[in-house]
Amino acid sequence: MTTNKGDLLHRLCCEQWPLEPRTHLDVGAGQGETTVFLAAMAQQQGAVFAFESNQENWPALMRHCATGQNQNRATIAVHPLMIRRTAGIIKTPEGSVRMVALDDMTYPHPVELIRINIASCELEVIAGGLQTILKHQPRMLIRVSSESHRQRLLALCKVYGWHSESW
Repeated sequence: MTTNKGDLLHRLCCEQWPLEPRTHLDVGAGQGETTVFLAAMAQQQGAVFAFESNQENWPALMRHCATGQNQNRATIAVHPLMIRRTAGIIKTPEGSVRMVALDDMTYPHPVELIRINIASCELEVIAGGLQTILKHQPRMLIRVSSESHRQRLLALCKVYGWHSESW
């Protein structure tokens, strides 16, 4: 069965969830197309936290999020941060980027969805957000960068009793 990204996100965000404010996290938001979709699904009083460390994506991300804000969607907070296991500063060719862990952030509503799309660092993001994940038990949509990372992620799901699907 083939599932397109929009159908999958709609299923993750809407099925069996009450119509109450919720928080969605978009880790590796890129240029913000998915962020805006998540804002529509998070309800008008909800919140979306878009995390993007690549400075080249920031202008498009800000543009998309500003458009999304004007369509009676959830509040979108854009954070130019790298999400990892621990806080700190990392030097990149473009400059310094601040790193934070998801567990170090404060969220206005229950976290009901985490989308992770950052190459090779999926497990670091989960490690830095494990308390948030255990507390809120959100649905997670994770783009895995390699077969070895997929296997490690599946093993982690087994340890915590999390359901997993691959497509």
